[in-house]
Amino acid sequence: MATTVQWLLTQDTMKGFSLIAGDTSFNTAISGINIMDNPDTVPWLSKGALILSTGYFFTDETLTENLIQNLVEKGCSGLGIKMNRYLTELPKSMLKQAEELHFPIIDIPFSSSMDQIANLVYRKLYEDEMDETQRLSVLYRDISECVLKKQKLSKLLPLIGNATNSSVFLTNDSFEIIEYTLHNGFPYAFPFPFCKDSYTLFSKADISYLKENLSEDMHLPVITHSVAAFDTSLDFQIFPLANRNTLLGFLILLNEKDTPVDSYDFIMNIRSVLCMALMNHTILTEAERSSRDIFFYNLLSGKVKSEQEIEPLCLQNHFDFKKNRLCMVLRIPEYEDMTIAKRRAFERKVFSLFDDTLEVPADSMIRTVFQTHFVLFFYLNGKVTQKEASAYGMQISEKLVHVLHKKNIIVSIGVSKCAAGASTIYNCYTQALQSLEIGCLLHPKENTFSYFTDQIYHLLVKHYTSSELQELYNEHLGILEQYDKENESELMLTLSTYLKCFGNITQTAKELFIHRNTMFYRLDQIKSLLHIDFENENDMYQIRTGFYIKKLLKKY
Repeated sequence: MATTVQWLLTQDTMKGFSLIAGDTSFNTAISGINIMDNPDTVPWLSKGALILSTGYFFTDETLTENLIQNLVEKGCSGLGIKMNRYLTELPKSMLKQAEELHFPIIDIPFSSSMDQIANLVYRKLYEDEMDETQRLSVLYRDISECVLKKQKLSKLLPLIGNATNSSVFLTNDSFEIIEYTLHNGFPYAFPFPFCKDSYTLFSKADISYLKENLSEDMHLPVITHSVAAFDTSLDFQIFPLANRNTLLGFLILLNEKDTPVDSYDFIMNIRSVLCMALMNHTILTEAERSSRDIFFYNLLSGKVKSEQEIEPLCLQNHFDFKKNRLCMVLRIPEYEDMTIAKRRAFERKVFSLFDDTLEVPADSMIRTVFQTHFVLFFYLNGKVTQKEASAYGMQISEKLVHVLHKKNIIVSIGVSKCAAGASTIYNCYTQALQSLEIGCLLHPKENTFSYFTDQIYHLLVKHYTSSELQELYNEHLGILEQYDKENESELMLTLSTYLKCFGNITQTAKELFIHRNTMFYRLDQIKSLLHIDFENENDMYQIRTGFYIKKLLKKY
């Protein structure tokens, strides 16, 4: 790929850099770097120069009136400005010219240095001028360093993808995808339509066929495989990665029109390094998973409860216990019935859906699996009321339910109240779990449940046994229910409707389709049977509690 502004913005080291104005379709190749601190520099600029500036003189609009026009005429490739140092926004005339002329202006983060851009550009220009042998030598070195320094596979695969001009997939020995990178020109989204059932590259039938071929000769250097999709055929090159007769996984290239013919030799030369990368990944992943599993077990099982014990654990595992947070517990029946081996692939699939669906920063969400439940923690910014936090949690829950249902995954979700502090983490989890368990009983037609919304029911269940709840109900409403059964009356319905209408007699009569006089007569009967006063707050509190208990007793 040519050294352009578009290429520059795709590099990992350029995170935080952004396009202020113009667009990257202005694809003039970068030939070098030039520093500009005054407009008199323009006459000495050469074609392809990428201009970098602190923005000091841009505060004077008279000096920048035709600057972008002049840079375009000189054939410059773009302009990078360190914003928020001397100015917080660019002159409107500059922005207007950049948009009209499609000239890219880049925001250089205040914390970044211009050397960062210069080193990146000049290294790329140097590599572009090397012959093929030198370029391969540098590439082998970069790949080896990447593996030996135990960098993530997401850093390694783009190197291979760029070298082969191909989309590249790294899988385990069951063709479950560990990491992948798509070629810039690849027109289709991933996952592909033929791997819907799990996070694998191929369908079950294809995997069975490939494994059968491999069982005959595991030492095949490369396997070619075609898959029908998108009204065409996709051709894959599959390189088995084995160490001492043990199959570790596969490096898979999707053959595209511009895939170099020598990609075979290139892959064969780095196969031993890829085996090392796979082994590193397995060891690190298992170690990290084991460490996090132990952390969440201690946190969510309630084994560790004191702040003095919890806080160091949270710091070690990057769990910010000081921020306000919500907890969500997801129950997926399909997952509960799976074998351990299948659960790992399913977890990756579900977590991938979470990442693609939830528009929240990566550091605002913590996710794990505990026992048979998916558990999510969401950090909340600023001060929020419990009602606002509950509404936010339910909004996210409904979005997750919608996305999972589209994938034919049935799920129900419980949401905790908002809390902060190390000692409340376990409480948040148990609230979310309880809201799920009780919510499914109280609202059988729903999929999302809030502890805050059903709080009164949770408090009743927490503080009373079922026999105590039955006793309380009998004291407050049992007489009325018995009277209705014996006399075929509707006093219970009348009382509940009266409470629902906030004591408005006219509205209650209208709801029940009865005359006001009938309404007064029924209320007198209720007063006499229950020995209550509708004006007494304590009496009305007990009656309302009785109806809550009635709903609970129906479900238990």
